[in-house]
Amino acid sequence: MISFLAQPNTIEPSYSNLVFQFLSTGATDSSKYKYRYVVDVYIQEGSDEQDGQIAQLKITPSSEGWGQVDISPILRNYTHSKPVNVGCSGNTTPLHTSAWGYLNNNMIVYSIKVGEEYATSPNGTIFTYDGNGNVGEPNIRSNVNYAYNGVKEWYNGKQYDFSPYYLTGDTAFNSGECRFMTNSPRTRYIRVGDYQTLSALNYFDTTSDLNTRQIYSALFTFYDNSDSVISTGRTYNVESLCGVRPDCSYYDGYWETPSNWAEQQVVYLGVGTPNIIEHGINFPDNTEYYKVQLEGTLETPEPPTPEPDDFDGCSCHEYEYYNPSLIASVDIDYLDCLGVPQLITIESEATGRWCGCQNTNIPQLEGIQDLGECDACVCKTYKIQNADPDFTLTYTGLTCSGTTFSGSVAPDDFVDVCACEDSIDAGEMSVSLLGDCPLPFSADCRVFSVDTNVGYVLEITYTGCCGNLETFSVPPGVGVLITANYPFPTSPLWNALDILVTSQTCPPPPVPPSPTTFGTGDSIICRNVCDNSLMYFSYTGETIEVGQYVNYENTAYEILAVGGGGFIPLQYPYVFDDEGSALDSFPCPITTTGSCLSTTFISEPFFFYLDGKCSPGDRVVYFMNKFGTWDSMNFRAKEDTGYSVEKQEYKSAPELYSEGWENNSYYGWNKRRNVWSQLVGKSGILFTDFMPQAETIWLTEELFQSPSVYLVGDDGVLEPITITNTEVVVPNYQVGSSKYQIQMEYKSGYDTIRQNHE
Repeated sequence: MISFLAQPNTIEPSYSNLVFQFLSTGATDSSKYKYRYVVDVYIQEGSDEQDGQIAQLKITPSSEGWGQVDISPILRNYTHSKPVNVGCSGNTTPLHTSAWGYLNNNMIVYSIKVGEEYATSPNGTIFTYDGNGNVGEPNIRSNVNYAYNGVKEWYNGKQYDFSPYYLTGDTAFNSGECRFMTNSPRTRYIRVGDYQTLSALNYFDTTSDLNTRQIYSALFTFYDNSDSVISTGRTYNVESLCGVRPDCSYYDGYWETPSNWAEQQVVYLGVGTPNIIEHGINFPDNTEYYKVQLEGTLETPEPPTPEPDDFDGCSCHEYEYYNPSLIASVDIDYLDCLGVPQLITIESEATGRWCGCQNTNIPQLEGIQDLGECDACVCKTYKIQNADPDFTLTYTGLTCSGTTFSGSVAPDDFVDVCACEDSIDAGEMSVSLLGDCPLPFSADCRVFSVDTNVGYVLEITYTGCCGNLETFSVPPGVGVLITANYPFPTSPLWNALDILVTSQTCPPPPVPPSPTTFGTGDSIICRNVCDNSLMYFSYTGETIEVGQYVNYENTAYEILAVGGGGFIPLQYPYVFDDEGSALDSFPCPITTTGSCLSTTFISEPFFFYLDGKCSPGDRVVYFMNKFGTWDSMNFRAKEDTGYSVEKQEYKSAPELYSEGWENNSYYGWNKRRNVWSQLVGKSGILFTDFMPQAETIWLTEELFQSPSVYLVGDDGVLEPITITNTEVVVPNYQVGSSKYQIQMEYKSGYDTIRQNHE
């Protein structure tokens, strides 16, 4: 049995020590030969599929039996920080120009599975075991963790503490909590026209219970030179602005989880003046400085738990009540033994009797007598066929109210009866199930004389001459004439005499589209009643019709048509006749309010002061920082640009020599020098304006060491460059200066290509 001794923290940089340590009792077992741990590395959450596995490692255990592996060198190949905003359509939008965004594989999900391999004899075959003692692939799973394209310095210890960057709530300036993912000073100078971005952890979807929140919005607060608030502007982390939330009305986590949700764990916010305009926020002309702070929402309602409209049965009792009133009738509501609400009306000075679920009678009148348990049943229609040509045969059964009844069938004839399921005893006659009661429609219209055998008003349900269900209330001791479909239902509670054959004009039935019914094996097209999206199912279940409603994964769907070739299995769903009934049992999930939600601060504040001082330079440079996110600096003082040209040459023969003396040539016998290859490289020097010591340290100790640097060109396009040299001009305290200045030398990431012939 394998167990883990140590694992990385939930979130750590890929350039760190992502060490797993594990121990198996088999590692020190002398009967196991050639023992090694087998480790499978995955970068998809919960994946058991081969496309999620990126490596398999084999580890020799220590003398004490434990094994360990650092998978950070592997994960570094899968985390990236290319500054292209994949939150915008097309995946070609530069990150620095966006309102919101995220990067491809800026953060990934990873885990490992550990097993073991060994032989049971010195020369035996080596088999792989799952870690639980069974032959099979490694199956002891680690925690599911996250790695981002960042670094851990040696002085950060064995593991990187990412908790200061969890966005948990409102915090004070420079508190060291709820931080943006940058080591920049929290007060920066910026020019009108400068692009700028900030990044932060967006707790989107994890298997660990991190104490952090999703980014819902950001609030910009603009101040004048007297520190008074001019105005505020809010921007939402929504898809229309290249963010992650469908729109501002969605609660946290209540939208479909995208396939790239891991990289959405790091979200970028545009905070420069052009970015603010991109957000749709007005930038006041008299702004001295402004503050940026991220927000979450506290509105997290729980959706209703679906309760299928399914009756599981009840304790069924028979009740009787005498209405002593000389004038008024009494109405009693109850739930019958099949779970259907019913109403019985008992006339003055009459007695009513009914079967219903115990304690469901409303109102609970004095004098209602509980006569004991009813023999409730499932009521079905049966055809009883007498094939004997000479003799009448008899049958017995239970009525739908549970009482015994009997009847007979003439020679070479049949009769249809309603009875409790499987209660018909017909001897030698054949019995076939026709369906549910009441009796099926036969289009044989007759008039019946009906009277009852009870002392109360009895409601009798039967099939009408047009195939519709009808109910007639028969008073006690009175005979009535009922026009109904033949045969009339039989019961010991009433007597029905067939008087004559008649006819009745019925409206023509509507012509339904074909086909309208379907069953197991058919494909159907359904509409999600909550969002109107279409689903294509392969159906398994009872025969149902187009126009009815079913459920799939706690969501109601309307059946639109048969066909579509769907393959999504829909097996024995609940079936509803109307949308209201379906939504009562499977309500739409509460994912949105239809309007933006209330907010609360979840990050530190970040301040930007406008730099209006005139200077000759204005070149913004983007640096990948230690978090794998992006910071920028405007080199305002001066910019020099030059080009280095390297040429490969050859000489050609003189024209008069190659073409003859008679040829007129200015060049005479001179050989010509030609270029057959050349490289043109751009280089330059940028100078910052005088800057505070905090920014100087940040630039020199972090950003200038970055392997990935981009210069924002005059057309706004990011141009990769390589820093070749930097110099810091320290303050001259003799003249009262306290500011630093930095110059940065660079060369372009690409050589310029030119023609090598005319």
